[in-house]
Amino acid sequence: MRKRSVLGISILLAGVAMIALSINNMYTLLFISDMTRQSDIPMYAKLVLFPALLGVLFMVDGTVISGLNIPFSAILYAIGNAFWVYASIQVRDLLSIPITQVPPYQETTLHFILAVSFMIGGTVSKYVLEAWWSR
Repeated sequence: MRKRSVLGISILLAGVAMIALSINNMYTLLFISDMTRQSDIPMYAKLVLFPALLGVLFMVDGTVISGLNIPFSAILYAIGNAFWVYASIQVRDLLSIPITQVPPYQETTLHFILAVSFMIGGTVSKYVLEAWWSR
């Protein structure tokens, strides 16, 4: 197996582990600790949502790294990753002090949409450029 494949699979497994940790934390907070008040939202943001968002990012990155071989696609993925991390931090910060106004969440949603758009653009460009180069 190539080093890149091993690295990609390792990152993918780290993402799966982070999501499993997030699910375990949610179960603990919700059912064992019975933390269901609005004042408990910051704990959910810190222990459930943030690890889940990073876990999804690691799963996508692991899949991409194992099959990536075009630099332009890597640039689009890097930009998408930066938007994803920034939006994840924004969500964590917004939920640390429960904010009920809509505009901050709209901005964060826009950053997530940009992140996904860049990641999809990286995927599409990878396959388009591979098809073009194979001619």
